[in-house]
Amino acid sequence: MTSPFHRGEQMIQSMLGIRDRMENFGSRVIRDYMPLQHRDFYQKLPFLFAGHADENGWPWASIICGKPGFVTSPEPKILVIENGLLKGDPLRKVFSSPRQNIGFLGIELPTRRRNRISMEVVESTNNKTMLLVKQAFGNCPQYIQARATREITPPPEDLQTVTKITSFSLREKNLITAADTFFVASYVNDSTQESSATQGADVSHRGGKPGFVSVNGNTLTIPDYPGNGHFNTFGNIMLNKKAGLLFIDFETGDILTITGTAEILWDETSHFPGAERTWTFKLDHGWYCEKVLPFRFEYQGMSRETQETGTWKEAHSIKALVERSWATLTVSRVVEESSTVRSVYFTVPTEVKDKYLDFKAGQFLTLRANIEGHGVVVRTYTVSSSFADEQIRISVKLDKDGLFSKWVHQQVHPNMTVEAKAPTGAFSLDRNQTGQKKILLIAGGIGITPMVSIIRQQVASILYELRSKESFPEIQLLYSSRDDALLSELIELQQRSLGLITVTFFDTTKGNRITVDVIKTNITSNEEVDAYICGPTGFMQAMYNNLRMIGVAEEHIFAEEFGPATIKRDSDPEPVEVASSALVQFEDSQMEQQWVGDDSMTLLDLAESHGLSPNSGCRSGKCGSCKYKLVSGSVVYRTKPLTDIEDSDVLLCCAAPAVVEGDSLPKIVIGGL
Repeated sequence: MTSPFHRGEQMIQSMLGIRDRMENFGSRVIRDYMPLQHRDFYQKLPFLFAGHADENGWPWASIICGKPGFVTSPEPKILVIENGLLKGDPLRKVFSSPRQNIGFLGIELPTRRRNRISMEVVESTNNKTMLLVKQAFGNCPQYIQARATREITPPPEDLQTVTKITSFSLREKNLITAADTFFVASYVNDSTQESSATQGADVSHRGGKPGFVSVNGNTLTIPDYPGNGHFNTFGNIMLNKKAGLLFIDFETGDILTITGTAEILWDETSHFPGAERTWTFKLDHGWYCEKVLPFRFEYQGMSRETQETGTWKEAHSIKALVERSWATLTVSRVVEESSTVRSVYFTVPTEVKDKYLDFKAGQFLTLRANIEGHGVVVRTYTVSSSFADEQIRISVKLDKDGLFSKWVHQQVHPNMTVEAKAPTGAFSLDRNQTGQKKILLIAGGIGITPMVSIIRQQVASILYELRSKESFPEIQLLYSSRDDALLSELIELQQRSLGLITVTFFDTTKGNRITVDVIKTNITSNEEVDAYICGPTGFMQAMYNNLRMIGVAEEHIFAEEFGPATIKRDSDPEPVEVASSALVQFEDSQMEQQWVGDDSMTLLDLAESHGLSPNSGCRSGKCGSCKYKLVSGSVVYRTKPLTDIEDSDVLLCCAAPAVVEGDSLPKIVIGGL
């Protein structure tokens, strides 16, 4: 079966790991005809955006204007458009040329509805152009700012001023940097493609807060936000670096249409809030057209998605803040704790000592280093020192497949510098905790590091704080490992703890294990105890199960969970079979969206992320505010609704599409939205 995506789009989808699901989704929603709702939609619009490439291959974005009805659709594969092109628009030269490829975008600004269509000119007569559909599909209303449209009579064409530009003057820069909306045209003609339907021109909307487009000389830098995964614009740019941009002054009716070259910066977000990547546009030439639009627009509000983004001013502030959040630490010494564990001690600059040394035991340090052949690499390691130490220490286990751990073991040496963020993390013991509870620490392997920090912290508090011995909690450490890294230090700390800390080591090479019976000998089920566990996933799960078996309350078990090291708790909800991919249609909005659910996403999240505003209240299944009609399809509930609902209804705040056997892309239809 022929793909609805061309080679450039497929390359990006593959690079981002979404190729298969986008193929499945695209084949269901990208059509070679217009559904009735789309045909009605286009015929009600007073303007239409267009993208094309001129005779020299430069793409241009345009706006075609008229009165509602200037676009008609006599049949599902045909649009007929009256020529409402503006003075200075390059599309005027080729709009009536047979076989000319043109991409169209229809937007209803007050409702934020939009649809896309790729077409080919069939013929042009009596100032009307007939076009044939190649591809048609709907778009979500993300990042569209709502505006009301008011028709006016523009000056006659002979009084309109059109100026060619090859560089940005202050006038153009002011328009661009004030914009919250622009349109981008792109074009591809790839002879290697089997289908001509995927070839041709495209025009797309881009929205953000005023200031989301940066101007530096003749180059624009633009954030790219999460979208529908089609990558129509970027797919074209992958194969053809040329692009055209259209900026509109909604108050004066001026337009700026420009063409140039584009580059995608895949790994560069520039700290821009909401951006997944950025891209640049370098001006070649363009036209500034004054007061040519027969409309003026009244701003009515920013979209929900736009509100969650930022501006370049904010991005620069965030970048400066991020850079300030890193401090340069100096390695003072390294210690081989065992054949596989190495400790690194860092000297902290005087000006940030309070920030870096006044941490809670159990927290982690974030490091970054420029490793040859790999660039800048960032990792986190639990601190194994305490607030009372003059230096900060990490203890790193060598992982033969671990890039950073091998660098620590093989390259780190005294007097070298490493960048680090201040310690942070929720797995910690309050140094002011009193003796009301017993503290049970259970560590497996390198999971000993936060426990060493906790014990160092407690010994320092016991010895130097003006409190009675009875005011400190009793601490019992159960340490299981195949080597004895840091064990001698722990024994020494035990000896200095005035009898409040007990360390028991279990050598797994000799078959010694921490069993439920071992734990029972250290605590009783009715004893007030807080248990802290850290180690490999399997070890932590076993220890958690043992603690629950002997009656330790759920809320008194704390686990250091990082990366893949997580445990399943008794309080975790039972898993439900949620579809990994689905097609969700919001019936009233005539919108189809792809569901790609994570472990917590709901249909309410999906609707809101695509610009819809469903009724909602508690967001936990209690109030019933988000109840809508389930027209077709099946859903499951991540959490059990606490309000009565019929099988024909769906509670969006806790519902997700259900798995349907034999259907890789099940479809559900929701009414009322």
